[in-house]
Order: sequence, then structure tokens, then C-alpha cells
Amino acid sequence: MGYPSGNIRVAVKSLLQQINQLAKELHMPVNLRACGVSKEQFTIVKQHISEAALNDACTKTNPRTPTANEIESIVEKLL
Repeated sequence: MGYPSGNIRVAVKSLLQQINQLAKELHMPVNLRACGVSKEQFTIVKQHISEAALNDACTKTNPRTPTANEIESIVEKLL
């Protein structure tokens, strides 16, 4: 694809940059704050989001089952 990928970290960083660039070009929000979700609103629903992700059927088929703390850490990055 022509993007830097000397190692896995470089490849992931490059992929994220390209995704963010595409989102900007398409005028798409890149996080919940850009969608107008306030910190207060997020705090109210973040536990539900984490629980739903942990209980989702797709999560159960992952090669490695994430912990509740790992899911919460990922969810925190949504804002």
C-alpha cells in the first residue's frame, strides 16, 4: 500500500495515521467528543459499554480473552 511498515509498531502507527486522515477527509468524527458526547454523558454509559463489549459474542471468539480492565482502558480512549 506504500505506507511505512518496517516493524509492527511502525505499521500500526502508519495505519492509524491513515485512518485519521481518511476520517478528516470524509468529515467523520474520530471520537465521541467530536460527536458531541460530554465527559458527563460518557461517564454515565462507559460501564455499560465495557460490559456489553466483554459480553459480546465476538469477544468470546478472540484468540485471547480481554480482562474487564483492558476493555475499560480501550473504552476510555473513545472520548
